[in-house]
Amino acid sequence: MTNIIIKASKEQDALTIALLRRQIWETTYRGIYQDALIDGYDVEQRRQRDLAKIQGERYDVYVVMADGEAVGYFSMERAWPPVIASLYLLATRQHQGIGKRIFSFIRDYCRKRGADIFRCNCNTHNTPAQGFYKAMGGKEIARTPAHADKRDDQITYEFKV
Repeated sequence: MTNIIIKASKEQDALTIALLRRQIWETTYRGIYQDALIDGYDVEQRRQRDLAKIQGERYDVYVVMADGEAVGYFSMERAWPPVIASLYLLATRQHQGIGKRIFSFIRDYCRKRGADIFRCNCNTHNTPAQGFYKAMGGKEIARTPAHADKRDDQITYEFKV
């Protein structure tokens, strides 16, 4: 059985998150995002952005560990209702119950803040993620029209705590 730990990110986790994102974008967004964006991924620039999120007041950022290895991360925007700002898990670690554990953590996170719902956005071209969010109880409440840049095509899901 996999030992899953979800830990609040520290400054030193910014590089881990940036490196995870690079791997995950390759397997998730190739064909959705422009190849130049993925091929030109700047680890240091992303590390700095992640560090700013970790240090800032707007987000709570978490690293997901499985058997001692960083396998994903997510961030919660401290909005009302709370919003999953990002949720990424390595393709090799999907379909192992880790996503369900993350959602259990998020629901508890929301309960502790007195929220009875939370939301997230999902790219309309990322059908595996859509299936996951629906399986977690997400109801589509909004959808953007098609854009020239597929990154901007989003579905908003709402979840009950």
